[in-house]
Amino acid sequence: MRYFNILFAGLVLCSSAAANTEPLTEKEHPWGLFDPGSMTIMQTSVTFRSAEGAVMSIQKMETTLVSTGNDGITLQEAESIEMGSRTVAKEPQIKRYDFWQELISDGVRIKAGTPVKLIIDKRTVPCEVRIYEQDVPGGTKTTTVWWSLHFFPHVLRTERVLRSVPATDAAPGTPGEVVSQSVTAVLDISGSRSKRSYKLQTTERSGQITKQTEMVCSRNIPGGILSASARETDGSGKEIRSSITYLTRYKYKTSP
Repeated sequence: MRYFNILFAGLVLCSSAAANTEPLTEKEHPWGLFDPGSMTIMQTSVTFRSAEGAVMSIQKMETTLVSTGNDGITLQEAESIEMGSRTVAKEPQIKRYDFWQELISDGVRIKAGTPVKLIIDKRTVPCEVRIYEQDVPGGTKTTTVWWSLHFFPHVLRTERVLRSVPATDAAPGTPGEVVSQSVTAVLDISGSRSKRSYKLQTTERSGQITKQTEMVCSRNIPGGILSASARETDGSGKEIRSSITYLTRYKYKTSP
């Protein structure tokens, strides 16, 4: 229960009439304001702490916008990891995301939830709710997205829950145990309409490991993310890993 208190602290949900019935489009996606060929390079410095000492590595992620379609965007993600003098480059991956920033994949069931109101930066925001359900090896993954077409940055809260397969002797309809859970929420929004920035906070829990990440984002950067910091702790609250991410390079293309 303590974990759920951490995740839901500061959030007020209440029933409301539908906020809007129009879906999100590419204009509401962090990559959607830019043309194919736009790219970012993010660098993450990771420190892993153990009884033997600290180990550091550097991860680089180059993301390029390949295309924008009627149902989402396509990105190429190329990751490399540096440890000492050794660099390992992974094979670039092509991924498709919908306009709610969720990965498009087979076997996902999507439905609408009951509209609600969120309290964001002391403002009450009517939101639509979109629910993704997917069977995965050993369980079920459910993602719930609170979103608003009329309130920037549009995707305002995302909750992901992975549950195990219910026990064989469980009553029909009984959900499996929670294996991992995360919540990403908008903390505050600032700036003019054309130069808006915002902050996101993600809290994740898997077993005894808790990870908290804070991100600084901007409307004017492809993908939105300017920087991030993360901290992982074990069941006793001891820090076992930390990281700092920042944007090292970007370029964007826009239609005339």
